[in-house]
Amino acid sequence: MEKCIWCLHPNQDTAEEHIIPEALGCPQELTFKDGTVCRSCNNKLAYLDRAVIDDFDFCLFQAGVKRKHNKLPSIKSRGNLSAGYGSEGKFMAVNMGPGSVLDPLGNPLIPFKGAERHINAKFQTDNKITKISYDVKFAMNKKFRRGIYKIAFNSLAFFLGRDKALLCEFNSIRDFVVKGRGDRVIFMK
Repeated sequence: MEKCIWCLHPNQDTAEEHIIPEALGCPQELTFKDGTVCRSCNNKLAYLDRAVIDDFDFCLFQAGVKRKHNKLPSIKSRGNLSAGYGSEGKFMAVNMGPGSVLDPLGNPLIPFKGAERHINAKFQTDNKITKISYDVKFAMNKKFRRGIYKIAFNSLAFFLGRDKALLCEFNSIRDFVVKGRGDRVIFMK
């Protein structure tokens, strides 16, 4: 019986595991369907995929990359900003005011309070043109880093084989991804 590359337990319950989160556009041929990842680990680690997807939300929305089940892209996890498709087409709404407001779909947007995922937008109007500028924090939280390591380790197992991924030399990677033990760095410029 084959072992799961994450929990190292014998795997009787196969699940389809996308190497790259499906919402980031993972091609169907880059999936495990053979029990390389057990159903329990697949489900348990899905929140790390969500953390990666959430950090790519602006890129996915701007590029029009459809989500799982062919859904249109949206931004819903920023607190004071949302983006999606309404009756008049594509929209992005940001709340910089003192109280809550509703976006074009009727969803509440809380005021900017400086939280990690909030967007601090600046508006500058010159004649009839308004310039909007904002910074988006990217890859700052540990769940994102764990999610990137999950993708990298899944890739190792996919391209080099399950037997390679089962080696004990990768236990520190497993501990980081599955249990959040330790810390790893992602270098970005």
